[in-house]
Amino acid sequence: MTAQLLEIQIADERSRRLLQILITNAKRGATLVKQVLSLLSVD
Repeated sequence: MTAQLLEIQIADERSRRLLQILITNAKRGATLVKQVLSLLSVD
């Protein structure tokens, strides 16, 4: 994930915390999309 690569390059602690929130929310969003798609594919 691109955000995880950015985490390596960022030295500012505040930016690292915000980036971690971004990564967590992106993972949550991906999980939600997978759940919705699995509900739609039920026959």
